[in-house]
Amino acid sequence: MADSPRQTIKFAIVTIANTATALTALNTQSVCVKVPAGGSTVFLGDSTVTAITGFPVAAGEAFCDDIDLSKGQLFGIVAAGTQDVHLLGSN
Repeated sequence: MADSPRQTIKFAIVTIANTATALTALNTQSVCVKVPAGGSTVFLGDSTVTAITGFPVAAGEAFCDDIDLSKGQLFGIVAAGTQDVHLLGSN
């Protein structure tokens, strides 16, 4: 039986503001973005993301996908104030 490659798991907390905030804390090939319960909706997209054009992730929900953050960036924004999000990624 051959050894299988091990995955690297990374975790970070990033504060999203009401301007496009890069989620660059992880350099992974997949990512989950979790908005804690009781928080504000976070909108995800590219560097031009707005609260109108972004993909919404409501409080208590998560967005997970095979987005390779080593090749591009994911941004988040909130309509007002700030919101911490939890990031979990793997290679």
